[in-house]
Amino acid sequence: MLAQDHADHDLTLVVPCYNERTRLPRTLEALGRALDAWQIDYRVLVVDDGSSDGTPDLVEAFGPRFAALRASRESG
Repeated sequence: MLAQDHADHDLTLVVPCYNERTRLPRTLEALGRALDAWQIDYRVLVVDDGSSDGTPDLVEAFGPRFAALRASRESG
């Protein structure tokens, strides 16, 4: 059961990815602009499904609201 009184932010957006190093920056920039316009406290979690191109490494550059979770292998 989720306790709404204890949430530390308003929204978590999960972005699944696999080898998206060239496309992901544009996506994260657009998401950041849109969510900032909503004036809510949000987090964006990029879930990487075993990329070999370093996709999750670029997420940190987007600031503290963005994080990457790395899966150990493609799990579909």
